[in-house]
Amino acid sequence: AAAAEALRQSSRMEKKTLRRREREEAEAEAAMRDLKRRLERERERADAWKARAIAAESKAAKMEAEEIRRRDSVADVAAGSNPAASAESAQTSRPSRVTFEEKAQAARLAAQLATPSRESSD
Repeated sequence: AAAAEALRQSSRMEKKTLRRREREEAEAEAAMRDLKRRLERERERADAWKARAIAAESKAAKMEAEEIRRRDSVADVAAGSNPAASAESAQTSRPSRVTFEEKAQAARLAAQLATPSRESSD
């Protein structure tokens, strides 16, 4: 009788241990799935921010090119057909590089434009 009781207790302990291991495995799998979902969301957010930054940089470059064209046009009108004045205006005009501040401003503008759609997705 004592041996049978010891066998039953041993069997109960093994079942408890097995259930605990199964529960721990299920929790670990659920945690892994959750981490994968979070990683995917972070990748999507990073891709979206990268796309916004590229668009903002492109927009800033276009704005800069338009500003240079406008300045050149004004300089041409002001200089008339005087080649010396035209050369001087070309030297005083800003180089065609987009500055960091312009990129940052364009990125802020793009972020502001994108903010409502980002809040609705969360």
